[in-house]
Amino acid sequence: HTSHRTFLKAVQKGIEQMASDVDQLFLCGFSFGALLSMVSVDVSEKIAGVIAVAPPIALNERYEWIIRFHKLVSWASERLRWGYIDKQMSHTRYYSHCCEFFKSVVKIKGMRHKINHEIPVFMVVSDDDETVQPQRVVADFHRNRHALSRMIYYSNRPFHLTDQRIDVRASAYPDQNIIDFSHICYLSSPDNPYHGRHGKYRDFVHYKNKEYEGCHDIVLGAASTKNLAHHTVQRLTYNPDFEAMAQTMNDFMRTVISATTVAESR
Repeated sequence: HTSHRTFLKAVQKGIEQMASDVDQLFLCGFSFGALLSMVSVDVSEKIAGVIAVAPPIALNERYEWIIRFHKLVSWASERLRWGYIDKQMSHTRYYSHCCEFFKSVVKIKGMRHKINHEIPVFMVVSDDDETVQPQRVVADFHRNRHALSRMIYYSNRPFHLTDQRIDVRASAYPDQNIIDFSHICYLSSPDNPYHGRHGKYRDFVHYKNKEYEGCHDIVLGAASTKNLAHHTVQRLTYNPDFEAMAQTMNDFMRTVISATTVAESR
């Protein structure tokens, strides 16, 4: 099995190789990759900032039992593996061994003391995310003291955050039949040929035996317990705000690089 040490070594090697070719670099990651990036900022002095999209600072409560009992589940998993790959699963995603993944999350979460709250960070998360606890992600962002740090917080309800570095944006697009954002939607454009609005892939993995077939009132959003109780849900696989998010991310990097260059010239 691939352990958390293997992941960390791979990230460290990538950082070291990149650092030899550039003056400054940003660590970027999504989900578990975001957490790996956040605990790896001490690998090189050339790291100018971190971009963390939906980092699992804390997982949704429905996954917490796996974390609390991961040793027992790991033993059982030798007989019950997460090895079944449904035809409707995306070929772009890695379906790892369930218990090994959560064990790695536990280990990396235990390294949170290595997170540097003085370095610029750009975070993205949704209030609707069905995998992570968004409020815990926001709380971790509040601990970051850098004035150039930024966060995009998506929500389908009125939401006010006092931190001026946080930009609250809509996650509901009624005209597109989108009720909220899923954990996997952030980094794909609506024009993506596979995951996009008119792409080939449709995520209904959360349903068994194609229970969704024949349903006409299908909405796009998170495969959350709340949504599934009231709707037939196609998990949203793209971000309708992708272009604006990418521009904000680009502006963040340019601002950090400019500020760092000015500071080094003094």
